[in-house]
Amino acid sequence: MPVKTQFNPERVAYWFFRLNGCLQIEKFAVHPDADSERNQMRTDADMLGVRFPYRNELGMEDTPLFSDQRGRTLAFVAEVKQGGRCRLNGPWSNPKKANLPRVLSAMGCFPPERVDNVAKALYENAIYEDERALFRMVALAAERNDYYTRKKPNILQVTWNDVLTFIHHRFRTYRMQKMDHGQWDRTGHLLWGFSEKKDSARFVEEVLAAFPRT
Repeated sequence: MPVKTQFNPERVAYWFFRLNGCLQIEKFAVHPDADSERNQMRTDADMLGVRFPYRNELGMEDTPLFSDQRGRTLAFVAEVKQGGRCRLNGPWSNPKKANLPRVLSAMGCFPPERVDNVAKALYENAIYEDERALFRMVALAAERNDYYTRKKPNILQVTWNDVLTFIHHRFRTYRMQKMDHGQWDRTGHLLWGFSEKKDSARFVEEVLAAFPRT
């Protein structure tokens, strides 16, 4: 009997970033300019996130994917895909669409006079860093993208195996600390339930099997 769909992949991604201390906005809409004749939004970002440099929750060990933060505030745009390889959509890789400057302005990470230069660095290298801030483009999917690994190594690639292995480890290693969680949403409760008495590999397999069929 097929497994009934229980998980929205974007909500699972939310829990990965949340458990790593990231503050997030999901489905951020990039709207047209006020004087535009078009009233449709330009695009949307699956997730915008910020992680502050002194993050520490009960000494819990977060993912090493953020190990290059080095005392700086981390901000990111994340594209989440259920299957296939990690990939940034055209609105985030094409400077002609000018979506990144709008997102940077909306997030407020940098003074207005620096926004264009930061956006240029992100379009060219998928990363911007200075002494106070680290801004990254994040692509989450089923598999890493070999082209990105070779040609665009600054794109932070995260796989579902990375995500679910981390969540399982967090829930099993810090079970007593996380036991009281009545305020969690449905996805958090389901992930917790799936982590009961299961090893990591089985947890990953069962959660992925409960993703929507594509």
